[in-house]
Amino acid sequence: MMRFTTEQNFILSFLRYSLGHEHYENTIRMISKSLDWEEVAVMASHHGISSILYDSLQRNKQLQVPQHIEDQLAKEYIANLSMSLFYERALKAIILHFTQKGLRFALHKGLGLSALLYPKLGLRSCGGDFDILIRKKDYPKAKAMLGEIGYKLFDYRFEQHEMTYIGEVKFIKYTSATDLVVDLHTDFIANHWGKVYAFDMPDFWGKLLQVKYNDFFIPHLPVEAYLFFLSIHCAANHIFGTLKTFCDIDLFIRKFIGKIDWEHITSIAKMKGARKTLYHALNYCKTLLGTPVPSNFLKEVKPSLLSICLMPTGRLLLTNRKSPKYLERYIHIILLDNPFNIFKSVFIFIRRIVDEILINVKHGNSSS
Repeated sequence: MMRFTTEQNFILSFLRYSLGHEHYENTIRMISKSLDWEEVAVMASHHGISSILYDSLQRNKQLQVPQHIEDQLAKEYIANLSMSLFYERALKAIILHFTQKGLRFALHKGLGLSALLYPKLGLRSCGGDFDILIRKKDYPKAKAMLGEIGYKLFDYRFEQHEMTYIGEVKFIKYTSATDLVVDLHTDFIANHWGKVYAFDMPDFWGKLLQVKYNDFFIPHLPVEAYLFFLSIHCAANHIFGTLKTFCDIDLFIRKFIGKIDWEHITSIAKMKGARKTLYHALNYCKTLLGTPVPSNFLKEVKPSLLSICLMPTGRLLLTNRKSPKYLERYIHIILLDNPFNIFKSVFIFIRRIVDEILINVKHGNSSS
């Protein structure tokens, strides 16, 4: 069991309260008396939860917060809300255009996730891009549609490279306010070294969630696929390093608790080699936020004691700095269910680097 600092305990307690999972008890007020508020503010900003905490503080005035800290949280909240409103208009234009043209697609992460799980706009920090999943065969059609509304390839030189090794292609639309970025996914590759996981669950496109948001509908990934993705994204992309990703998982499970087929997720995790990944992501989430993850599920996907001991939990959870690259690589290796996949991953990684070098040699320093 990890030992948390006073500031870390406060962040967790207040976050659980803010998400509606815990009563505002005397323990939080007691902890707050000796808090290093500067440390709390740094952690909240790093973990992408400043807006959640600020909104909660405004609804409960019992906690005495230093004025400069409250001003800092308010500034981040207002900035995030403003950007969310801007991105909302851009997202609506993309969704309506794709829908009218008959393209099958699904949103994940970002503003779409905020609309699906959070009670109001601006609570979840925006990443600044739209992640849209399409079928690989529909890529030319989707590319043309984005062009019709002002988006172009971010770097034409790496289009095929991104399709082959990353599973997504970046598009950009320059505006006077801020640049709009669309990551067009044809796959989700959790391990940056190789294709370890993918969206090919049975009847995937027939089970999309259609969620009404304001005056339009947003298509989302199916329930089991979305939970699978959120867990892998938390582990492989964020190295368990941001509370925002745990909040996403927590709110998702609580929202769809009666619809999640845990046996199906277990079988998919084993089949895709994601057993360790899902165990650590969901077990950490349960530990930090009290997320109602079934004990039977965790037991089914639990890795060996050695694997658990090799996980540097203390260096991953509740830090206020980004994980160094060597730690990311280490985690990617540790999360592989099959140790022999490391050879496949390294081979793909080398091919990817060689391909990048050849592209740069061919095109020099020119870009789109």
